[in-house]
Amino acid sequence: MKLGWGRGEAAPVNCTCFCSFYRPPAPACFVVRRLLACRGPELALREFAPSYQRATILQVSLATGGLALGLAAAWQLQDPWVAVGAVLLGASIPFTLIVVFPTNKQLLDPTLDSRSPQATSLLRLWNRLHAIWSLLGATAFGVLLSRAAML
Repeated sequence: MKLGWGRGEAAPVNCTCFCSFYRPPAPACFVVRRLLACRGPELALREFAPSYQRATILQVSLATGGLALGLAAAWQLQDPWVAVGAVLLGASIPFTLIVVFPTNKQLLDPTLDSRSPQATSLLRLWNRLHAIWSLLGATAFGVLLSRAAML
């Protein structure tokens, strides 16, 4: 059963989804790091909550869509490397739920004192976790882009 795409049409659609997913998270690490270094944890925490709520919807939908489209393209193209890229992208979902979410929950806790060493420590941990999460997206994008270039 074909999805109706020509052989070369599935990869650009997936590249767009992977690129959209990869692009937004990378600057967040730099923004949080810069806010923490220049303005302290108070401003970083104040900016975290609204940014987190906006980013959650975008990133969940892009990760889920990229995983589904990537697996569909891998099946259609019979290309295991496209499946690897899709799975790498999809791996960000359980990584976020299991590893990142507990830190997010602590950062969003209204009882957290934004001037405390705990707040600074949590923001630094979040930054490191976010870098790993971004690396998953970048690797997925690289795998898929290299496969699209070969088609």
